[in-house]
Amino acid sequence: MDIRIFQTKGLSGTITSSPSKSYSHRAFFLSLLANCNTQLSNPLVEGDAEKTIQVCRLLGAKIGQKSEMVYQIDPPDELNAPQKTLECGNSGTTIRILSALSLLITGPIKIEGIFFQKDRPLDPLLHSLKSLGSEFQEIRDSSGKRIGIQLENKKITSNMVEIPGNISSQFITGLIIAAVGLNLRPEIAKKKQFTSAEFVIRTTTPVKSYPYLLITKNICQSFGMHMLFNKFSDNSLEIKIPISEKLLRKKGDKVFFYNIHGDFSSAAFLLSAAAIFGIDKGVTINQLNIESPQGDKQILNILGEMGAKVKINRKADSITIVGRKNIFSNNLDTYIPYLNNFDVNCKDIPDLFPILCVLASYSQGLMKLKDIQHIKLKETDRVSVMVRELGKFGVKIQENEDMVIIQGYDSRTPLHSRMNSPTDSPIDSTISKQRSIIHDHDHRIIMALIVFLLGMTQNDQNDSEQSILVQNVEYIKDSYPLFLEHLRKIGARIEEM
Repeated sequence: MDIRIFQTKGLSGTITSSPSKSYSHRAFFLSLLANCNTQLSNPLVEGDAEKTIQVCRLLGAKIGQKSEMVYQIDPPDELNAPQKTLECGNSGTTIRILSALSLLITGPIKIEGIFFQKDRPLDPLLHSLKSLGSEFQEIRDSSGKRIGIQLENKKITSNMVEIPGNISSQFITGLIIAAVGLNLRPEIAKKKQFTSAEFVIRTTTPVKSYPYLLITKNICQSFGMHMLFNKFSDNSLEIKIPISEKLLRKKGDKVFFYNIHGDFSSAAFLLSAAAIFGIDKGVTINQLNIESPQGDKQILNILGEMGAKVKINRKADSITIVGRKNIFSNNLDTYIPYLNNFDVNCKDIPDLFPILCVLASYSQGLMKLKDIQHIKLKETDRVSVMVRELGKFGVKIQENEDMVIIQGYDSRTPLHSRMNSPTDSPIDSTISKQRSIIHDHDHRIIMALIVFLLGMTQNDQNDSEQSILVQNVEYIKDSYPLFLEHLRKIGARIEEM
């Protein structure tokens, strides 16, 4: 799907938050392991989450829609490897949790997806699984390129595993979810396997993206499984999980109900758009629980520190970014900045990086986004892509070792749709002044660039229809299927081609 983006006149209105992708993945996998049926309210079921749902079905779960927003999961009696290959696309969460779940599955499983063609990190997790007795082999195509893996564990050989903590927190989440289901293994359920009643996960390096592990802990506890996190002074982590309990071990339970949290990671794009372009009463997003352990709720502190007016209604679970009277000069050719840049450490908030780059480009002063190496290992190298794409529009942005430095908005050289490089040519010469956007099919990059382009100013005051074409935006459904609809609802002018 391709879209045309026109300059916004200002954003205001109210929307309901998108369901959390992180919680949805974990909830479906935990429901697969539960000892009773589960009903999930408001889960994300498109994009990456759809891959997780398909995997759970192939592993024996019956998943049906009870009502518009409620899905019921009936778990299988045991986990057996399906005959079919488990196709997971580019969903890192699905692949990493599924790889760890091979500890619980009888028989070899085959996992494939574009994830492998992109060479996204998985090997540290595979080697940790090998230390637990798993065997794995790579699946390669006729040209020798890795397109998947085959995994099998015939016997778990240890109740302790080590894993790097600085590459992907999803490695650790996968091991946690596998550990809470260890009672599905007959030899462990009969308590003949280990003398200790705990499964221990230790990180060999400091942990990054720690709040995502708190999400895992939070939802596991809701499903009836408790665990102990010991975080040390060097930011390494030890997790102890009892293997004498069962998920949802509650007397008389026939159905367990769980409501998926609203997603701060997705909301950050609209909250930031509201901070930049909000007018009048601004933008309100409902169903955002400020008590959620989601690390990306830090966007509220960041926006407040930058100078935005942030209102939190704890009783109503809503967040409002109050708007301004004017966001552009009278002739709409110059944005009026008011936010102020400051330095942000991205160690625990990698998914905020793209929209923070956009915020910095519309704010005054210098912003340094620090501790960003792990952000290069996402769906794409988000650091390089954001530096490249914003640089096309005159943003002074550069990568410097483990940080990105952004010089904020200068009204003397306003942002506009003219590329810096004379070699860049319009995508479609029949549409005036359109230029090429290359987002590498990354959903968060696409959403960040769309927000950025809402402020495109007019080079020609007589050309009121100036727009920019962005192609292949369908990838936003990986995390936020309603993103464009929500932007339009609060006043953005975006047309589908």
